[in-house]
Amino acid sequence: MITKIKRSNLADKAYESIKADVFEGKMREGDKLPSENQLTKSLGVSRVVVRDALERLRKEHYIITYHGRGSFIANPSNYVYRDEEDSKLTYKEFCDIMEFRSAIEDAAIKRCISDANENEINEILSIAKKMENAQNDVMLFTSLDYEFHLQIAKASHNSAFVDAIQLQKTKVFVCLEMMNKLNDSRSWGASVHKKIAEAILSRDKKSALEILNRNEEYNIARISEIFKKRAKMQGRTIEKGD
Repeated sequence: MITKIKRSNLADKAYESIKADVFEGKMREGDKLPSENQLTKSLGVSRVVVRDALERLRKEHYIITYHGRGSFIANPSNYVYRDEEDSKLTYKEFCDIMEFRSAIEDAAIKRCISDANENEINEILSIAKKMENAQNDVMLFTSLDYEFHLQIAKASHNSAFVDAIQLQKTKVFVCLEMMNKLNDSRSWGASVHKKIAEAILSRDKKSALEILNRNEEYNIARISEIFKKRAKMQGRTIEKGD
């Protein structure tokens, strides 16, 4: 008698398939996961099975979901417990700063690519290279992270962009520090900044903006998980208004 394959077995296979793509480098941290419909077709299983597999991956922090934007490949090491002081930002402040950065930097990159001179772009690339060598020093890495984005604003030749980033320096710095303090996060961060710098150097606006926007969405998703974990330990839930 033929034994019917259980749905749980199919979910296990779907889980292992997605996880294998991560470990084999086909999908990397920060990459956006295909939609449930796309996964259903590529894996040849039902949507229910896909959801079971994704929920398991989500619980293990191999993926994280940003409501309305989709799911991203995550780094489980980011969520290993660390005994550190609470964030100096509330969840709402974090979301506000990320929204502020997204609005400013999207416009700044467009202007930078069209108006920056060779020396200004080379400075952006130089800071990205310094970040690669500063991964063992959180504060230095974060300082360079801030300078990287400030330099893009300067290279845009828009003084209002520069003023805005400098006026919000304290909160922007804390926001960057919170992300850079996560376990095993600076190697990924250095790689992303290098890709942005190289896209600017090539005057490739489309690639630069795609990398920037995907990076911002992933950062919001992964830091949201930190706030959720902290709130859960305190017996409450978080909302963007917190």
